[in-house]
Amino acid sequence: MKRFYLLITLSALYLLHTACPGSTKDNDELDVPYIITDFKDITVTDESGLILSKDSSDWILDALWSAKEAALFDVMSVYKFCPIANNQEVVPAYPNPNNGRFFMGLRGMQGYRVTLHLVDRNLTSLRRFDSFTIAQNQPSLFFALNLQDINASDTLRLYYRIQREDGCELRGHGDLLLR
Repeated sequence: MKRFYLLITLSALYLLHTACPGSTKDNDELDVPYIITDFKDITVTDESGLILSKDSSDWILDALWSAKEAALFDVMSVYKFCPIANNQEVVPAYPNPNNGRFFMGLRGMQGYRVTLHLVDRNLTSLRRFDSFTIAQNQPSLFFALNLQDINASDTLRLYYRIQREDGCELRGHGDLLLR
């Protein structure tokens, strides 16, 4: 099974390398700011958390990160995925758009360690939140975040890294539109 994943990873790296034949540097070595191309869409939610429109890349648990994104957490971009159980989910930020104050939630991740990191379009770090561990007896955790001190009226990205004790991880992000 490990050979299969290694083969898939190497094949993907080869395809990425050959897709840009004019470049001898990878994205991490370029002397230009790293800009995420799909940074404009958000999952729109109301004050009660009802999803009004969904961005398919937001608030998932199995995102693939570039080396630049993984570096926000001082980890490698390749990692061991945790199998995702049916009861596990990230509840999207609500409301979104928002004024810098919003709620979000995690379900089915008892005992997992959570780290959050907020960035702008250039992956410039705006805030790194202290890691926390969800209690074993807590099937759901909802919490409020206050970003009103960040002077931004644009889309920002909140990355999350959720680790189990055995070292496997769940990763993803959610885009937030601050107004």
